[in-house]
Amino acid sequence: QQQRFPPPPDAGAAAAAALAAATAAAAAVDRDRDNDRDRQWDRDRDHRAGAGAGPRRAASGPTLSDEPPAVGSLHRGAVHTVKPFGVFMSIEGYRRHVLVHHSQVSEEVLLTRGDEDELRVKALEYAAPPGQRVWVKILEVSPDQNGPGFRVHGSMRVVDQDSGADLDPTGQLAAAAAAKGGGGGRQSDEPPEVGSCHRGEVKRIEAYGVFVALQGFRKYGLVHASQVRGCRASGSTASCTPAR
Repeated sequence: QQQRFPPPPDAGAAAAAALAAATAAAAAVDRDRDNDRDRQWDRDRDHRAGAGAGPRRAASGPTLSDEPPAVGSLHRGAVHTVKPFGVFMSIEGYRRHVLVHHSQVSEEVLLTRGDEDELRVKALEYAAPPGQRVWVKILEVSPDQNGPGFRVHGSMRVVDQDSGADLDPTGQLAAAAAAKGGGGGRQSDEPPEVGSCHRGEVKRIEAYGVFVALQGFRKYGLVHASQVRGCRASGSTASCTPAR
């Protein structure tokens, strides 16, 4: 009697399943980090609300302003909290903390989306340990999407940490760091327009295609292997020479 074997798995279906799994995993990681960041903003906002409205003078401290600092201004501050996505700073004279994205902390801190959260925190604490006095430049002030108030984003890497001098008066260094690291400056959560062209950087190569960071957008773009020049997929590996 002739033995029957099941048909071989469809390579296209397997690639599609791998793509769906990778996309879901990346989205879950992004969602967890965004939620953690939002919870920190909420705790900061609740702390300010509990302190009462308007500037207050602490028993042994200076007056703290509830207004946002000016974009482009330089401030002396201290590292308050270290998170996988960046560092929260307290700056002199202001009640609101400043978020310094990991890409804006130091040139020595080079993190990728695939890095574990524990590794991220250790790397950031090495460059900016809690309590350390630092200089920070304000890059952006935006409305808080989870409640009243605002969010403040800054950069350490564009300020000389010894003298406090502005190393990036035109904003070009901060923009370049944001494009590479996905943070600092304005990053849109909205998708780019279909048919539009963008400058980007290859972040990860998989068997099914290439993940690309687009300047000005928070989410990565996925370029299928069939759409990348010189990309060959074989089994679970890929060899690509994408145009950067």
